[in-house]
Amino acid sequence: MYLTNWGKSALSNDFTEQKPSKYLIDQMVALDDPRMYVIFAPALSPISAKATESSEDIKINGFTYKVTYYPSSEYSSTEMQANGRDLDGNAITVPYELDAQWIGAPHPINVNTQYASSAGTLNNNSFYDNRRLTGFSQLIAKTTDPRLKAVMMEASEMAFLLAEARQKGWISAGTVKDHYENGIRLSFERWQIENGTKPASHIGSDKIVDNFSNYYAKPTVALDGSNADLDKIALQKWLSLLVTNHTEAYTDYRRTGKPAFIQKIVESFSTYTYPQRYMYPQDELSNNKEQYDAAVSAMGGKDLPSTKMWILQ
Repeated sequence: MYLTNWGKSALSNDFTEQKPSKYLIDQMVALDDPRMYVIFAPALSPISAKATESSEDIKINGFTYKVTYYPSSEYSSTEMQANGRDLDGNAITVPYELDAQWIGAPHPINVNTQYASSAGTLNNNSFYDNRRLTGFSQLIAKTTDPRLKAVMMEASEMAFLLAEARQKGWISAGTVKDHYENGIRLSFERWQIENGTKPASHIGSDKIVDNFSNYYAKPTVALDGSNADLDKIALQKWLSLLVTNHTEAYTDYRRTGKPAFIQKIVESFSTYTYPQRYMYPQDELSNNKEQYDAAVSAMGGKDLPSTKMWILQ
């Protein structure tokens, strides 16, 4: 597949239909993470405190977005809230933040209708394009850009693995802090985020600049030598794999159980336990039963999505 222009692919899928979850965007907003301004775009049709409908062009990281504000007076209180979860998986009501720029989908079902969104009503949006919510940046739709090259393994991932290994005492080379901060730096640089004086706002920017040392020093980022360091390493590694290697992020979560909120939230939206693996296809049972039985026996006797493979046990 190739993209012919921003928002449309050659197969006529609206690229802007894909929306990040509230649980990802909340993490990035809390950190004021510079990667958010590269990977994602602000909500294009926010509900607003403004008295009348109005539009403006907003430039972030060299890309310009037309943002149209819709007065909150046009909507009921019910339309301005959605069902969601807290980080422990408890059901909550998530009110819309007026004039929101960075707001993720609070529920994985019916994303297109959350917060009074419907097709054709928000700047001629397509059916699934809920512009009340944050979407992907125009960068992600480009056909050629060095930031979008396919990767087998990110350099940042290796640095975070070294940080984890050093924290657990598996290796003696380097320090946990150095490996960890190197991982964050490599992740920033792969998105062409520059180290320098952070502006008061990234609105109007041609590029994203942040002070890396100040980011490392944030209380929710800085390591303190406790076991909680593993949670911080895992979260930064999870963020570093955004877009580039979601399969590895899934594998790493299954191996470490971190970030811990993932399973709690996923299971709260389902009647099933968190999936750990793909089940063997029926073809294996039909045509390779002896080896199939041996493999299932080695896993504990059950060929289920919740059964842990040897590498996860």
